[in-house]
Amino acid sequence: MPDPPLRDSPPPEPPGEDPPTPPPPPPDDEAERLLDEAFKLGEGDEAWLEIARRASRPAEPLGNLGPYTLLEEIGRGGQGEVYKAVQPGTGRTVALKRPAAGGLRIGSRAAERFSREVDAATRLSHPNVVTVFASEVIDGHAVLVMEYVDGTTIDRWADACWADPASGDREKRSRVLRAFAAACDGVAHAHLRGVIHRDLKPSNIMIGPDDVPRVLDFGVAKVLEEWRERDPSGARATVWTATGIAGTPAYAPPEQLREGGRSVDTRADVYALGVILYRLLSGDEAFGNRQGLADLLDAVRRGPQRRPLQARPSVGRDADWIVRRAMDPDAARRYQTVDALAEDVRRLLDGRAVLAHPPSAAYTAWRAVRRRPRT
Repeated sequence: MPDPPLRDSPPPEPPGEDPPTPPPPPPDDEAERLLDEAFKLGEGDEAWLEIARRASRPAEPLGNLGPYTLLEEIGRGGQGEVYKAVQPGTGRTVALKRPAAGGLRIGSRAAERFSREVDAATRLSHPNVVTVFASEVIDGHAVLVMEYVDGTTIDRWADACWADPASGDREKRSRVLRAFAAACDGVAHAHLRGVIHRDLKPSNIMIGPDDVPRVLDFGVAKVLEEWRERDPSGARATVWTATGIAGTPAYAPPEQLREGGRSVDTRADVYALGVILYRLLSGDEAFGNRQGLADLLDAVRRGPQRRPLQARPSVGRDADWIVRRAMDPDAARRYQTVDALAEDVRRLLDGRAVLAHPPSAAYTAWRAVRRRPRT
């Protein structure tokens, strides 16, 4: 009689078939559970299609900030957010700056600092400085209402000028230098009102469709109580002092970079404008790819590896001298005021001898002949 089959033996599997795939184990931690909920894992194709449909829909309107209608976000950084908005009543397009973390609660130390920054901006009124209309408190937060500039940063604008095939090299250089000199006028106006910008860089100078530059973002500006000394001639020297490290290291002078934040004056802005002019003329960053503050400080002391004239020969040696003097690591050898820097740029535009040239009677005579060849 045959033996009965064993009950515990599994039935034989069909040949050539893989064993069935076991179901996925349930999430064994909180992270996996959250991913399942967010992305609808395991719920079929319909859930994924709904996620794709939501992602392709246009963004929701930004809504309002108090009475202002927000049109778009145009900037965000460590100091806050900037929105393009419509001002109620006037219908004017403005820029709203809301400090970091959604604004500053009134009464906090940060709010007091923001108030001083507002003071720096509202005391300025110049065609080459972005106008600040008001500082308002909206929903318990301080908000700065400013002129909206529909343009591009001065470095990108300059790159487009140099790339214009319809203009000659001399015309391109003149256009860039005229815009730079106008930006200097805005900074000089701030100095006369007792304000050191301390964060001048290309992204803080905007060029509108009219080719007029406007200096903006006085977020780390210093308003000073002691404001001018007199030079031996009796004219305003416009030398102000401030303490502390602020601004963007790649555009800061060595005295601003040194450990401990040694006192700086308006010649720090002169230096930053020199670095900006280097960028506008050469197309390169003066101190790019520096690793750490010590490396940057060493590079600043030695100066850029290439002069603007080497990067772009059409710049000319006169413009090269102006950049070198403005960027001198020794503040005593720089232009002593932003006005002096702007004046030397305009001397170059007029064909006159620039004051930044090395002492040379031959150079001065050559410039005079170039300017009035018949005489």
